[in-house]
Amino acid sequence: MQRRISIILQQLRQDVAHFLRPQAIEQSCQQAGHHYRKRQLDPVITVYLFLLQIIRGNISCEHVTHFAGKSLTDSSYRKARKRLPLKVL
Repeated sequence: MQRRISIILQQLRQDVAHFLRPQAIEQSCQQAGHHYRKRQLDPVITVYLFLLQIIRGNISCEHVTHFAGKSLTDSSYRKARKRLPLKVL
């Protein structure tokens, strides 16, 4: 069982988007009544980064921004997380 969990976590680390489609996150936002503007850190990117943060051992927000593939600050990432309702997650 432990080995299987380890394999699944490794796969998730490699490609979160493969396991969690953007449409599922957007639908979750709709169901939660969360309206948002298209931004550099929209809900899809924010959720992906949040999952990577957790999967990689709850790394710092500053370190998470390196996974974005964009020029982001840890402050902008924290603000994007705050904008997401808990129901979306």
